[in-house]
Amino acid sequence: MRHSTVPPRQQRCLPVIVRAKAVILPALMLLAACGDISEIENQAPVSDRVSVRATAVQTVDSFPDYYFAGTTRVRQRATLSFQLSGTLAERHVEIGDPVDANQLLARLHNPQLAPARDAAQARLAQLSSDHSQAKRELQRIDALHSRGIVAIQDLEQQQARLESLQAALDNAKAELSQAEDMLVESELRAPFAGTIENVLLEPGEYLQPGQAVMRMSSDDGLEVEVNLPPHLIGNLHIGQTVNVRRSLDGRRLSGQVLELGQSNTRSSLYPLVVSMDDPHLRTGEAVEVSINQSQGNALALPITAIMRSAGGLSVFRLTDGRAERVPVTVSQIQGELAILASTPDTETLAAGDAVVYAGLTRLTDGDLVEVLP
Repeated sequence: MRHSTVPPRQQRCLPVIVRAKAVILPALMLLAACGDISEIENQAPVSDRVSVRATAVQTVDSFPDYYFAGTTRVRQRATLSFQLSGTLAERHVEIGDPVDANQLLARLHNPQLAPARDAAQARLAQLSSDHSQAKRELQRIDALHSRGIVAIQDLEQQQARLESLQAALDNAKAELSQAEDMLVESELRAPFAGTIENVLLEPGEYLQPGQAVMRMSSDDGLEVEVNLPPHLIGNLHIGQTVNVRRSLDGRRLSGQVLELGQSNTRSSLYPLVVSMDDPHLRTGEAVEVSINQSQGNALALPITAIMRSAGGLSVFRLTDGRAERVPVTVSQIQGELAILASTPDTETLAAGDAVVYAGLTRLTDGDLVEVLP
């Protein structure tokens, strides 16, 4: 029987070769398996994916009308009062009386007004006489001084006296003007043509300065004031025609934007005043102002697809089987849909993009997802 033998040198190399093969073969197998990492990730087991439900981003081009309720009121109105205290001596109008602009409506009696005017007139007359006399005296002293008969000190003294009288004379004129103005304020006149809505005091009653005596309004049409949310203000302008609906019978009217609030620090609503010239409307009627927001094609998605976090509002868009967080800005809510505002943030979304609306709580940016039917 023949036996093959290995030379001693080859026996020493054999363990090295065996160990080398044991290392090289697994490495070659690993390199062959790592040819496409992304392919391996996309072929991850279903159990490693987050189960979600998704829907497509929609476009909407028609928006419903919004109705805001208000009460009609006269366009020009005023509460009239005296600036002085006293007794109401006369009242020349009653409720419902038509009045002209600057018409005398009432008169106040204050026992101090007429004597104050008379005293101011007397003081002014006295100072005017003294001023004229001092002026003539100055002319006489100036002539004597030019002839060397009177010293310069006498001339300067007379000039100072004349200047003092001039100042007192100017003050007396101001006091007389004030007294006359106060006397004029004792008469209450209509600031514009209109109708007396209410009278609050009767002749003989005492009143304080600024106390309301009567209310009046003009006949120059009606208006209504409503409050709008911020996203409806931007598309309105002064003079724009809007629709108004009468709440009693649903009859539609036409109005024009008269005033438009641009800021409000106390609430999130902004005032809108609409004027109406319909002859069938009366003060105090309930109406509804119709506002239509036309934005063209806007993006819309379910409200449940939007998440709120410290960074703001966002959605998860699905791209190649992965979830991608995308910031959004909501302009308004229509039923179960959120309408997105056109901002640089929303330009990353497009109609037809798939966004997650269920399973958001288990999802993070970059997760692999399984879309359930």
